[in-house]
Amino acid sequence: MQRRSWPIAVGLSALWGLSFLFLRGLVDGFGWPLASLLVCLCVGAGVGVVARLKNGRWSAGGPPGQLLVLAVSIAVQNGGLCLALDQLGVSVAAIVLGATPLFATVIGQAWGIDRITGRAAIGLVVGFVGLVLVVVFPLQGDSWASISGMFAGLVGALAAAFTMRYSALHLGSRPAASSTANLLAAVLTVPAVLLVGAPGHGSYGPYLTLLLLGLIAAAVGPLFGVRANDGRPAGESMVKTAGMVLAVLIGLVALGERLSAAQGLGLLLMVAGTVLVLELVPAWVLARLRR
Repeated sequence: MQRRSWPIAVGLSALWGLSFLFLRGLVDGFGWPLASLLVCLCVGAGVGVVARLKNGRWSAGGPPGQLLVLAVSIAVQNGGLCLALDQLGVSVAAIVLGATPLFATVIGQAWGIDRITGRAAIGLVVGFVGLVLVVVFPLQGDSWASISGMFAGLVGALAAAFTMRYSALHLGSRPAASSTANLLAAVLTVPAVLLVGAPGHGSYGPYLTLLLLGLIAAAVGPLFGVRANDGRPAGESMVKTAGMVLAVLIGLVALGERLSAAQGLGLLLMVAGTVLVLELVPAWVLARLRR
């Protein structure tokens, strides 16, 4: 990643990590289906307003078919994340969503976008072993909340990886396309809201959280064009991995959540695997290891 991108990447990582906390507040206040819908609306509206101010006009941003595919994957991604937050809490949900770069690498190889090197292959093995430890050894045991939350988180991570690669391949980093796809995703989420419903609440907290998410969406959306020099979305993967670690720390320190020993080890393996996959190990470290 270019040096000038590092300040942006650090800021985006912090916002991404904090968004897990805000989204948990949204889920607690509105329920996971409505929270998912509101997130889509926030991102779509926030990014759309910024794109309109920047370009002076609004456009769909891409072919209707591609936008619909992207909207479906965004709806699944946000729904899976919100359900995982509801069932697992911030820390574990963030760890499971942290598998997104690993899934994105596999998808890139399958689509012929990337070529998995030997180092990346080792990273994938290490990362997925860590993911298995997180999923198979939850602190609360094999409860329904744990099983459903883990499944939702894995589906959300896979959908997020698909969204990342599909968008980069077909639509680029155009804010208009992101805005349109998120607004369509909100429409696609309406049936889940009608089916599951939403709990009532008597405080202004969820609305304040919604406002903060909207501001984050407006700030993060247009800037998520952080890319590595080779054109792959490695910059976005790095940002999300760093944000995931921050979200886990927030859950453990601020919210009093806990991880099992196996999950703690799994987190470390996932981070190490992602670092190898994204080829973020400094050259001097590799040189010393070869001696």
